Amino acid sequence: AAELNTNDAKSPREITKWLPLFTVTYNQLDPTGEGDVGNDRWIPSFQAAPILAIKDLELSQYTAWSKRAFTNREKMCIWRVTRRMLAEAEKPTPLNSTVKGLVALDAETQTKFFAMEHVFWIKLSDFMDIVPRYPHLAGLHLRTQPAYLDPPPPDPPKPNGVHLIQSGFTNVNGGLPNGVLTPNGIHH
Repeated sequence: AAELNTNDAKSPREITKWLPLFTVTYNQLDPTGEGDVGNDRWIPSFQAAPILAIKDLELSQYTAWSKRAFTNREKMCIWRVTRRMLAEAEKPTPLNSTVKGLVALDAETQTKFFAMEHVFWIKLSDFMDIVPRYPHLAGLHLRTQPAYLDPPPPDPPKPNGVHLIQSGFTNVNGGLPNGVLTPNGIHH
């Protein structure tokens, strides 16, 4: 979209390349979110900029918007659902494309996507609040689709107070051979 002139970027044909808007809830981004905040929906910034027909991927003119950086896990998950959209937006593939050609396009697009610096979540409601100010979006249905995010990895196990001191060897300096020391100091 960055290579298009402003009028072409505002065409319904170009805008629909970036739809549906893939949404996640705040609870998917941060499972500690509670109440109404947990149900807030968020979209990738790289979808908002081309829909608004702006080249500023940082969306720097929208300083009041709620923004949240992507984690590596989130970036991988959103890549899986947007990869075709990203590839097709830049270089539409003909119907007679070869599998080898599609794999190469996918790899090229993936490299560019993961190299992008300004990729973050924006709150869908912030985005939708400004849509009426953009005449080229009048009458367009900006449909959304929930995106799946892999859950975050579980927290590492907490120490239970039992510490392994040595295993399998005798310590000549008076340590515990093959033993453990418990919190109460008793050797086992």
